[in-house]
Amino acid sequence: MAQVSPLLSVDDIARSMDYYEKVLRFSKGIALPGEGGRLMHGEVSIADDIHLMFMPTQGGEGPIADKLAKGGPKGAGVILYLNLGDQDIDAYFADVKRAGAKMIEEITDQFWGDRTFTIEDPDGYVLCFAKHVRDVDFSQMQHP
Repeated sequence: MAQVSPLLSVDDIARSMDYYEKVLRFSKGIALPGEGGRLMHGEVSIADDIHLMFMPTQGGEGPIADKLAKGGPKGAGVILYLNLGDQDIDAYFADVKRAGAKMIEEITDQFWGDRTFTIEDPDGYVLCFAKHVRDVDFSQMQHP
């Protein structure tokens, strides 16, 4: 099965992994330490097939790390759209909000048939969590 696993540059991998575990209820996966024990790679997952990876904004190696070290906003213009499959999105939303996630958009039904809410993580990445709740005939789909 084909899969996309975004690799996000973050200021502190351990902090990001803790946030995704405690606030967003992701499961922690691989955490690879580098020099001095500082993490150089980390992974989290949710809903069986959604995986995110983290790399350090500063202190990494290679051309991507060199570009990140020059500064600029992380994730500008990118929204991660995460389909939660069979998970109860309303219960998940309530848990995430109660845990203190920064809400960008409250939970709402979208005209294309998904129920969504959007948060911003501590590094400025925007994540839109979704669940398909109704089929909409494309020919009759209209933005409100």
